[in-house]
Formats: sequence, C-alpha cells, structure tokens
Amino acid sequence: MKHLAYFKQKARGAIIEFEMILVQPGGSVATITDDALRLLAATELYLFKPTQAKLRVAISA
Repeated sequence: MKHLAYFKQKARGAIIEFEMILVQPGGSVATITDDALRLLAATELYLFKPTQAKLRVAISA
C-alpha cells in the first residue's frame, strides 16, 4: 500500500499531453477547400480549449 500511495501522489503532479493526428491519404494540399480548412480550424479549437491537445493533419503534398 505504501508503494501505491507513492505513485498516487506522483500521478497528481504529472503533466499529461494530448495530441491528435488526422491522416487523410487521398487528400492533397493543392486541392483542399476553404471549407475543409475552416472545419480543421474549428476542430483544432474544439480539441485545444478543454485539453490543450495539439492537432496535426497528414495529407499528401
């Protein structure tokens, strides 16, 4: 129990980082629309506000 209490106390001060990676193999930087960019921006904001999560998007060049 002593060891569990030690790790419980350490976990309270731990820094947790979240990251979401969206992968769209058929997407292209040259053909992405303004609407899609706005949707990605809104998604990034939606993730960032409550969790401070970083958003990365992987598409073809």
